[in-house]
Amino acid sequence: MYRAIFAGRKPQAKFRHQHPFTIMLRFMVGWIDKFKPQSVNVFWDAKRSTLWRMKIFEGYKDKSDKYTIDIKDELISTQLAAKAMLGHMGCRQFSKANMEADDLIYAACKVLAPAPIIICSSDSDYHQIVFRMSHVRCFDPMKECFSQQTNYDPAIQKALCGDTSDMINGYAGIGPVKSTAMAKSSKDRAVFLAREGIQLFVRNMLLIDLSLCPDLLKNQLYVQRILDAEPTFNKNELFDLARKYKVGGFVTEYNNLAARFKQFAQPEADDDKDSKPDRKI
Repeated sequence: MYRAIFAGRKPQAKFRHQHPFTIMLRFMVGWIDKFKPQSVNVFWDAKRSTLWRMKIFEGYKDKSDKYTIDIKDELISTQLAAKAMLGHMGCRQFSKANMEADDLIYAACKVLAPAPIIICSSDSDYHQIVFRMSHVRCFDPMKECFSQQTNYDPAIQKALCGDTSDMINGYAGIGPVKSTAMAKSSKDRAVFLAREGIQLFVRNMLLIDLSLCPDLLKNQLYVQRILDAEPTFNKNELFDLARKYKVGGFVTEYNNLAARFKQFAQPEADDDKDSKPDRKI
């Protein structure tokens, strides 16, 4: 979603007059064409102030002083439109109080094992899932390639050096090179932690290691419940919502974008029965 917002802001952007959600659908359709998935699942973060990790570290993801470009209003409006419309586009959506998308994705990967899963994200937090679960791959849309599986646990590596993207500080003087070496060697890591103290490492593991989410089992049950519900597709509802949220470009690009999601759903009772069905991918 961030990528779609910034893509539309570029002065020479081809689709700069389209709504960010319409641009976001372009990215998603590209991935559908590339990977031919059997389903599309979208995961949402709960509000930052409510996240369970905030109880461990109040500075978690606090980027208030880091960025000068404010997209908060556009992000909120785009998210409202996306959540409303994806619910009628054959996509399953996952959001849960106090949980980040990362927590729910980790739970989904466990529930769906051993079915093959592709996570489309440039967030390196998912590399730990690839390391631990052989049925999961992570596609980085910025680099347009799959992340490489490491021979060390990425969660341990990040717990040592910190994670600047989430504003998590690590040990002084420990960067990617040293932390990677210690992630590979439990002996070297034990010596270092005995000397420098283990408290920061424990805190960071609680923040970073997705397997340590206190509600992991509840999240798995929640994910299974959503997966058991058959997603639906409703063209009429989508057009109404596009007008409500002023989603520019959605109606004119309907056949190229939204209609491509029909293959993942059962039609709703009040869908447009008179229109000729689109060919499935």
